[in-house]
Amino acid sequence: MIKKNKNVNPLSSLDVDDMEVCAAFNISPRMAYTKDLNRAAADLMYEQNIKNMQRFEGMNENDARREAGRLRKEALSIY
Repeated sequence: MIKKNKNVNPLSSLDVDDMEVCAAFNISPRMAYTKDLNRAAADLMYEQNIKNMQRFEGMNENDARREAGRLRKEALSIY
């Protein structure tokens, strides 16, 4: 049975297998090849973006959450 990748990486033209996405983001392999994979990855990136924006850009938590939420919404709109 051929499994169709569901991951979407708008910043890359590389063909990335869903299992690679699961490994990179430490997401359960059960999420691979499902529509829920992109949401799980986006949610993890949201949390990481908050931390990075506070640490590297000096944002307060509320501003970092707002900006990270905007980026997550934008990313999910592609799917």
